[in-house]
Amino acid sequence: MGGNTGSGTLSNALTNYLHLDNTVYTSDIKNKLRDNLRAGRPVVVSTSNKLFTNGSHIIGAITINDNDEVWISNPNSGTKNGFVPIDDVVKGCNYIITIDQDSK
Repeated sequence: MGGNTGSGTLSNALTNYLHLDNTVYTSDIKNKLRDNLRAGRPVVVSTSNKLFTNGSHIIGAITINDNDEVWISNPNSGTKNGFVPIDDVVKGCNYIITIDQDSK
């Protein structure tokens, strides 16, 4: 899954290999991101935001705090990990994939 991973490819991998029900969103991203994180569900984020990458990149949104800051897990070493304002997270966002199962 190198290069520009499309939402369909990543969604299918989550379903077929990890057995995770998921939904891809390309609109209303800020609200879908917030709602899912508040429900305890992690979110996969495809971004072109220069805060996280110099190209297209996949990051994990893990939780959200009361200040609307999202904890980002970024596998791109040397770049942003930790709480980031939600407005900064959704800038340059290509799509999100929500994991449609509540945390246990």
